[in-house]
Amino acid sequence: MLDSAQNNGDNKRLILAYGLLLCGLGVWVAGTYSQQILSLVHVVVKYRSAMAAFLFCIAVFAALLIRIGRKGMIISKERDVKIKALSVLCCLLVMISVNLYSSNFAYEFYYQGGGFGLVQSALISFVFLGSIALAIVLPIQLYNAVDQMERRRCEALLVINCGGFSLLYAGVMASGDSFAAAHTLRIALPFLLCILLSVPIKRPVAAHVVKGGVLAVCIVLAMSCVSQKVACSYSWWGSNMAPMSEKTYTVDIPAMAGIRVSKDQKELYETVTEVIQENTTEDAVIWGYPHIKLFNILTQNYNMDTFVPVLFYDVVADSYVEKEQELLEKHLPDVIIWEEIPGCKEAHENVFRDGEPLKQREIESYLEEVIPKKYTLMATVDNVSVYILDDSIVSDRDAE
Repeated sequence: MLDSAQNNGDNKRLILAYGLLLCGLGVWVAGTYSQQILSLVHVVVKYRSAMAAFLFCIAVFAALLIRIGRKGMIISKERDVKIKALSVLCCLLVMISVNLYSSNFAYEFYYQGGGFGLVQSALISFVFLGSIALAIVLPIQLYNAVDQMERRRCEALLVINCGGFSLLYAGVMASGDSFAAAHTLRIALPFLLCILLSVPIKRPVAAHVVKGGVLAVCIVLAMSCVSQKVACSYSWWGSNMAPMSEKTYTVDIPAMAGIRVSKDQKELYETVTEVIQENTTEDAVIWGYPHIKLFNILTQNYNMDTFVPVLFYDVVADSYVEKEQELLEKHLPDVIIWEEIPGCKEAHENVFRDGEPLKQREIESYLEEVIPKKYTLMATVDNVSVYILDDSIVSDRDAE
């Protein structure tokens, strides 16, 4: 009786501690991400009926955890297989429920409302701190290892943790702030999840709370990633793919056969390609800036009079940029495809050059003087402009 009462008291104190921890975490998240949370609440209210399937799946998952907890830690092999199968099914339902119901909800929740960015930035912070904690704990365990097998285990875990931490740190430093690309978590996140799920916990209640919480986080992350792919399958400087529901158009270009795109993307690809094909010959040189090489592929034109294929800001040394400008001055390209990317140069200057101007700005200044005098603007689609070298300039250049 005394042991039972003591266990009940320990369980209550444990639940109270977890409750206080969750309350503190909730206050921190609400204070740090208040604007993003308000935006997300607005989107959820707008699509409140779309949340029904998601909440239903979460309820099924919670009921499953409660049922496991009531039966205790010791379960039969057959029942263990059933529980795992139900867990996998529940995860699948959560991942596809909202997307099947409304892809527009997924787009607004994870793209415009910033839900994916909120989850990603908060997750990176937690994983970063968890990796630091493991970097302290694992060497201590290695020092206290009593046999060779335990020592090798600690060494292996320490190497994996250092690799995950290094990749995450490099991503954070390259982004210029605490928000790094999701692929920087490819080692640290699964490693941390495995550590949390493999930690032996004697008290059943504590084990279910900790491991159930980890599994719940995995479900939320899975849904976030799947919904993000539905909302925007690819995003990079100047390139944001349209939601899946808008990709219903085919492109009349052989190189893009079988690929479905949005209406705006169809107009961009077809317009620029048509302008190039109608105003150039096979010997023409197409020069894309700062990173547009797609139209060389679409027109099957790979002629180059310059040295660097891509002049993007974080891949080319200043010395190569200077050589590129010299070659441009000697031999102007027949086609210039120029994409304006707001804020891109400034971001790279702040991150990689301590605010100093990029060398590419000198090429831009030169072309801004040359283009009005020697080129004709043939098309502008979104932020992409296509300039064709005037015939008189082409004749003079060829005569030389």
